[in-house]
Amino acid sequence: MADTTTSITTNNRDGKRISVPLAAATKALQGTIACRNAAGYAVPGSDTANLVVLGIFAEEVDNSTGAAGDLSVVIERKAAFLLLNDPVNPVTIASVGTAGAAVIKDNQTVCVAAGAANDIPVGKPIEIVPAGVWVEIA
Repeated sequence: MADTTTSITTNNRDGKRISVPLAAATKALQGTIACRNAAGYAVPGSDTANLVVLGIFAEEVDNSTGAAGDLSVVIERKAAFLLLNDPVNPVTIASVGTAGAAVIKDNQTVCVAAGAANDIPVGKPIEIVPAGVWVEIA
């Protein structure tokens, strides 16, 4: 396509809510960590190699009997989310403000890298509170 020679309107959105096709035989649970697998489909967060954190599932969608991409799920991102803190290898105040310092332990829990096999970064911890860790997910 050639360069435009006139002003144009370019659509935009804030990107805080995205819709991603679900992987086959997958159930997304609202409020849990959302990832994408190597094929690009949404899967629940887990300490599994090659996953990339996308955000938090904004809804429950059950694609347990479907093929990859049969259903899509809305994911929230670009915000801070309160996640559980692993009691064995907790994210501490020393990690606050460090990008990638909170890694996946399971679909609702973060820990420091010593507590996970695959060190999949969830985001930047911004506050440690009794209920867990506020994690900023880009």
